[in-house]
Amino acid sequence: MFKGLNQNIIITDGEFAKLKNVSDRHFPVISSRPNRGALDKKFNAPKGIFYKNGLFYIDETKAFYKDEEKFTVSDSDKIIVGMGAYICIFPDKVMFNTNDGTLSQMEATYTQDKAITFAPLSEGSAFTKITASGINEKFSKNDNIKISGCTNTKYNATKIINDIGTDYIVVTGALTESFTQDSGLKFERLVPDMDFVAERDNRLWGCSSANHEVYCCKIGDPKNWYNYEAEADNAWAATVGSDGDFTGCTKYSTYMLFFKENTVHILRGDKPANFALAEKELPGVRKGCSKSIQIIDDTLYYVGRNGVYAFDGAIPQLISTNIIQTITDAVSCQHDSKLYISCKLDGTQTLLVYDPRYGIWDVEDDTTFKYAAFSEGLLHYVDADNNLTSIYGNRDEHIDWYIESGDILENSLDQKYVSKLKINISLNVGSEVKVFMKVDDEPMWHRKGYIRSTANKTYTIPIIPQRCSKYRYRLEGTGEFKLIGISRDIETGSEINGSIQRSFRR
Repeated sequence: MFKGLNQNIIITDGEFAKLKNVSDRHFPVISSRPNRGALDKKFNAPKGIFYKNGLFYIDETKAFYKDEEKFTVSDSDKIIVGMGAYICIFPDKVMFNTNDGTLSQMEATYTQDKAITFAPLSEGSAFTKITASGINEKFSKNDNIKISGCTNTKYNATKIINDIGTDYIVVTGALTESFTQDSGLKFERLVPDMDFVAERDNRLWGCSSANHEVYCCKIGDPKNWYNYEAEADNAWAATVGSDGDFTGCTKYSTYMLFFKENTVHILRGDKPANFALAEKELPGVRKGCSKSIQIIDDTLYYVGRNGVYAFDGAIPQLISTNIIQTITDAVSCQHDSKLYISCKLDGTQTLLVYDPRYGIWDVEDDTTFKYAAFSEGLLHYVDADNNLTSIYGNRDEHIDWYIESGDILENSLDQKYVSKLKINISLNVGSEVKVFMKVDDEPMWHRKGYIRSTANKTYTIPIIPQRCSKYRYRLEGTGEFKLIGISRDIETGSEINGSIQRSFRR
């Protein structure tokens, strides 16, 4: 039975110390991975991809939806988040409506260039009417705006627009008489600068390392983040006291998670009145691995400082104990309920695949995910050459693969003699396999067999190595294969002579 990758010193039957381009898709046997998908398009300088009823992507400074150019953005890496019909892009703070194709700015600024009048809305009113030419073109009713530069300092605050019309807005504030100001006024609808953004319950949530704060916008309104009145649909913010920078955030189940490397801030509640932010000293997301956060079948996966973690709402569990190399620069996505992690293992680019059903780690190749997204049943990614493609498909590929066992002791430190090692492998026509073996601590591999298949059939390869205390084998090949099993007949005994026969089947 194939048990996947295990880089530890002691491994069990069915585990392998090194792998390349293999898969558990035919579990319990080991096989070659499927071919990659065809190349969908070539980018010049991609900044992000996202799926919402169609592909949205940014190439250089141009944003496209369903392959039609829609607008331009700044030349920087993007955080792209969906909320309802909107695709929200940060740090540009713009929102694209996928239904009607309109683009909106989350932030807005009105700078005074003509006289502006503040007057009571009516005699004895608690509201003030501010008359300013064209101000209604910048803002909307219920926007929260920051007013600055007013000679009446009580208006230098964040106010809610209670009403709006041609050339005027209405905000809270009691006046006994009107006044006019000729210059210096500024009105702003602001969105906080955030390191990471995610969506939950029709709100955008974000966090800022510089400000040590977490935020959410009004329900259904990514433009408004600073109206903190008690209503259930209003925005909310909180300061955190934990050390270190934020490393990612995500929705999980009914709450939000804000990660640091050694801390997780858990936000529960469904409205500002009952929002509760708890700080837990738990393994968080490794710095530089925010794109490793992925939810598969109600389990949250991410790369932390000590490896890959699975979180089901209790305590994050380390699931990568079989991988002893350091995992960094990780970007994850899912396909067929498996976790795909494009990362660096001790600095070497590697594509890891984890199958939660069997707890198996596969290793494919050095494929890089610059960006990845799951849609229409496929994992789509942008590779190191800026090509958009899918993880599996019908690309014409020449797949090289190998599997290498760990040191095999046969449960005995004494000398032993492998009288018969048989490898049962199925090869497609045109595929080939080479078998190598080395014993004890010798540095060189010795070739023990070779087959190039002329038909789709199963072969049995017999191997007879020399007497040794330990040995390992390696299979290298090209094309499609299935390793059905390996059997071994072993003679063991004292440190010098073998006298007991044992038979193993894998």
